[in-house]
Amino acid sequence: MGYLEVAYTEQVPQTEEGFFLEKERKLINTIADRIGQTIFHRQMKHVLWEWNESQRFSYLTPNSTGKEWAVIVNLLLRTDPDMLLYICRKMINYLYWSGIKEVDKILIDFSEESKSALANGEVNFPSAKLPIGNLETISERTFGIAAKQLSDAEISLRIKKWMQEHKSYHLIKTINRLDVTISEIIEAVVRYTDTVGRNNLLDHPTERWLVVALIQRFLSDSIDFVSVAKQNLHIGDFNEIVDRLIFSESSHGRIGGKSAGLFLAHKILEKESENSSALKSIRIPKTWYITTDELTGFLHYNNLEEFNVQKYKDLAEIRMDYPNLMQIMKNGKLPPGMVKSLAMALDDFGDSPIIVRSSSLLEDQFGGAAFSGKYKSLFLANQGSKKERLDALMDAIKEVYASVYSPDSIHYRLERSFGFSGRDGHYGSRGSW
Repeated sequence: MGYLEVAYTEQVPQTEEGFFLEKERKLINTIADRIGQTIFHRQMKHVLWEWNESQRFSYLTPNSTGKEWAVIVNLLLRTDPDMLLYICRKMINYLYWSGIKEVDKILIDFSEESKSALANGEVNFPSAKLPIGNLETISERTFGIAAKQLSDAEISLRIKKWMQEHKSYHLIKTINRLDVTISEIIEAVVRYTDTVGRNNLLDHPTERWLVVALIQRFLSDSIDFVSVAKQNLHIGDFNEIVDRLIFSESSHGRIGGKSAGLFLAHKILEKESENSSALKSIRIPKTWYITTDELTGFLHYNNLEEFNVQKYKDLAEIRMDYPNLMQIMKNGKLPPGMVKSLAMALDDFGDSPIIVRSSSLLEDQFGGAAFSGKYKSLFLANQGSKKERLDALMDAIKEVYASVYSPDSIHYRLERSFGFSGRDGHYGSRGSW
């Protein structure tokens, strides 16, 4: 539709997050989305008014004037030709498999090159690239046939379903990009769920495809985990992670194994509680998640990358050096974006007690190791002023971070031939049980 630009009227200093905070950028994007939705709504009203004033769409059949599906088709023709072409293809396929063979060559039947190429029949050399016909003509022909064969209600339902599918592919495309950040995925998830709302019209294969992509991106790519999770999770479930995820702007991490397991267990119990009243009384702690690569970000922010050399030292040297290492890390600073997110988490927790505990990618996964007692879990009373509670929370997180380099955890990992990198550490703040 256009752009929303925001600028300062005078020069301001640039911070680590740029000239605008992450939350400010999200606010700008949200306002732009709302403006776009308003324009789209007004366009629909204008198209409907024009439709009622004119009979120029009689090609769709004389009785189609003012039908909901016809308004949508006309609006898409004006505003989103790519989506309309996609919907025409889906409708052509649907009609063809319903026995309406006259739709077979609609997409390429409106150019002379297409007709001559098809007339030559099968050949044993590469076929020519055929131009797609005029979109307005394609939509006229497609929906003219559909209007004769299907009810208005079915055409409207099919169009809405395929529009939703088209939007879901954008989310899939975002998730599957190799360089995509958590921030971009979350923006795509939020935009998709806001657009779709509660009316999930996706067919089962498309929804499963999308759910599996989200599982692999947020939770785990373990085949065993995915096979169980995809049977119990829905697209909307991931909003609970998105709403309570702490991450940097450039983060590519997941939530750890313990957190992923708890989240999946919660959803399984929630699903089964429909058949068992006893399960409804089971409570799951409110959980905020810090992505797995934030430990790496913390080390980089404080110039402490050399701590990763600990695994190569003699165990006795590791034991001797660990108390000093812990104090150095506890005196480090968390990145500003993470501090702001932790303050938001405290507002959500209120004054309830908190457990800060590890959740490594290697922990508590299918066939993985328990790491019980190897990384720290710390209890916080979460009392006092907001600053006191925030300071205590940050101190606890840094202490749990430091426990990755404890002699017991390093020895345990080496015994089981696990790799060692800062990316394996993930820590989730959990509310009272």
